[in-house]
Amino acid sequence: MQFNPVAVASIVTGPLAIGSRGQSVTLVQEGLNRANVTPRLKCDGAFGINTDAAVRAFQKRKHLQVDGIVGPRTTAALGFRYVAGAPVPKPVNIGDLIGPILKNMQPPPPPPEDSAIAHLVQAVVQGIAEIEAGVMRIVNSMSELPDIVLNEIRSALADPFQTAISMLQACVRTAAGAVGAATGIISGAVRGSFQKVVAALQVVVGVLSKVADLLGLSGIVSKIQAIIVKMQRATDSIIDVITRTLAGVGRTIVDGITEILGIIRSAAAA
Repeated sequence: MQFNPVAVASIVTGPLAIGSRGQSVTLVQEGLNRANVTPRLKCDGAFGINTDAAVRAFQKRKHLQVDGIVGPRTTAALGFRYVAGAPVPKPVNIGDLIGPILKNMQPPPPPPEDSAIAHLVQAVVQGIAEIEAGVMRIVNSMSELPDIVLNEIRSALADPFQTAISMLQACVRTAAGAVGAATGIISGAVRGSFQKVVAALQVVVGVLSKVADLLGLSGIVSKIQAIIVKMQRATDSIIDVITRTLAGVGRTIVDGITEILGIIRSAAAA
């Protein structure tokens, strides 16, 4: 039988999840980019939180179980052939979890404890970015909205969400230089960033409420209001996860990242 390199290159050996590495991950990342899901991925063979977010977005689009794990069904939906391999590996290197964006946050590379702070905070950043993208998908899908209203909503979201993300990124640098006060610094940044996000969503609700009855958008308004309530409740839970994770109480960094993203995604799914 003649060797077919194309067929071999289209095989995904899985399951794959956060912490997985290798050619199969690269292949999945390429497939996700071709599927135009968000976020856009660097095809580096490292399955981090951005790849996890893209896998979940793809699974949701294809009406698959949204678990962030690339198994037979997700692989088939991407157009590849699945071969069962070893169980999902337990990551041993925290640096494998986060993409190149963290490398630019604070040169030189931080010591392990500061790196843990950066990874946990980046999980919050990822969650906030997903909320903004989700709200914009809802808004952009409402073709009946006048352009002036759409532009008002986009404007209301852009600056506050970016400010929230900037606050979190800045707190990593500050916390790294004040180890004894790191938890308090991070807690303050998380609260402040969530307040910015909630305030922006409240503005969106106000804008939509003006035209809700006329255009039949009361359901959309209620959904965003529910997200606001759950975001407000999620703040303390996220701070508790970060505090316990940094203290080494009952969870690893990977567990903390997964739990933070789960809390925020649950709020966004209201």
